[in-house]
Amino acid sequence: MFKTGDLVKSLCGHDKGEYFIVLEAENGMVVICDGKRRKAHKNKMKKNKHVEATGLHSDLINNLPSFAVDANVRREIRRLTNLIAEV
Repeated sequence: MFKTGDLVKSLCGHDKGEYFIVLEAENGMVVICDGKRRKAHKNKMKKNKHVEATGLHSDLINNLPSFAVDANVRREIRRLTNLIAEV
C-alpha cells in the first residue's frame, strides 16, 4: 500500500494533521519522519490505518546519504505540501 518516499498525513495521535515521508513500509506498519520533531534516526512507526496517503511521492529519499536525510525530508515535505495547496 505505501512505498518509501510517499507523503502521508497523520490521522491520529499528537501529530494529527501533520505530513510525513515514509522511510519504510512493512507488515501493516510504516516508518515515518518529518525531519523536524521526528528525525530519521528517531523515526516513528504507525499503523497503516493511522496515516492517509496523499498520492504524492518523492524518489529523492531513496538516494540520500544518511547524514542528509533530515534536511532533504523537510525540503521534500515543503515542496509536496505546496503542490497540495496549489490544487
